[in-house]
Amino acid sequence: MTQSMTEALVAGAGIIGQVAALGLAGQGRKVRLIERLAAEPSGSGRLFTLNWPARRMLARILPALPPTQPIRQMRIFAPDGQMLKFDADAAGIACLAATVLEDDLIASLAAARSATGLSAELDIQPTAATLLAEGWQVTCAGESIAARLLVAADGASSPTAKAAGLLRRTAGATQQIETGWLATGGTSDAIAWQWFTPRATLALLPAADGRINFILSRPIDNGKEEQEPVAAEKIIAEVCQSEIGRCRLVDEPRTFCATPGQICGHRPRLAPVGDCAQSVYPLSGQGLTVGLGDVEELLDCLAGESDPGAGAALQNYRRRRSLRARATIEITKFFANANNASSPAARLLGLAARVNKTPAAALFAHLANAR
Repeated sequence: MTQSMTEALVAGAGIIGQVAALGLAGQGRKVRLIERLAAEPSGSGRLFTLNWPARRMLARILPALPPTQPIRQMRIFAPDGQMLKFDADAAGIACLAATVLEDDLIASLAAARSATGLSAELDIQPTAATLLAEGWQVTCAGESIAARLLVAADGASSPTAKAAGLLRRTAGATQQIETGWLATGGTSDAIAWQWFTPRATLALLPAADGRINFILSRPIDNGKEEQEPVAAEKIIAEVCQSEIGRCRLVDEPRTFCATPGQICGHRPRLAPVGDCAQSVYPLSGQGLTVGLGDVEELLDCLAGESDPGAGAALQNYRRRRSLRARATIEITKFFANANNASSPAARLLGLAARVNKTPAAALFAHLANAR
């Protein structure tokens, strides 16, 4: 078995792993980026939401940002039909958030890696990890890698975290998610929508290429499964017609399950980021922004440190990340139940829609873009 050494080993070359590797390399560190599978443009058409801190993080490591679609207005409908509207103009800011296509972001990251000479080594996955005095000894197929800092960016089922002896706990019920693209008769490209209905939670997001992306989330209740689940297209048509007119699915939606959770405990010289550290329901579009926030916190805590695995720096990172992650998980769990008209989240949305909305909308807009 061959042996090699690096300052930082980033396991997971998805979007968050690539951002972490580029950020660490930008601090002048020797970085290796490994991945079991390549993260390449796939035409899957996934769409991500970016708040201002997320865009700031990307601007730190990308020569040029990919095309984004600003969202200037958000319309949220409570189960009782009341609408709560957030408007960037009313808040005095340029936009509430922005969306970016997965393939565009991956292409920008590939260009940044090419410019810095950082390549993703594929078909490599940690199978064991041993903590030594000054770093980790990570065993991969046919190779042993010594690293002063181990960054686990390989998703919620992280083999790296497991190899290092860390477990994960769930933080909410499982939901079924369907996502895809809609063809419509024409809508404003600066508006995003979200409906909380008894059947499902539905979000529509505009893309820079003029299309509308949908995310449909339904609770999975094994004790009360529907005999014939209502098709996503039917729910979307019933819910959205008054806002966007007639619409149809462009192709079959991508379906998966989502369960929020977070890593338990910590190990020296190990930094979990993204879904490895915590995963949330996608209804709020916060998954990528939380992961980018992890990377920004990690880079800020390691700035000026000669040792990337310095204990005090990583302890500070855990503290800062934990507070933000816990708040995000609890908030998304709270609103994941808003489709139930009797839930506290539904009552809160209904109340907010009935009061003077301008100050609340302005405050929300600023909080969503601050950290």
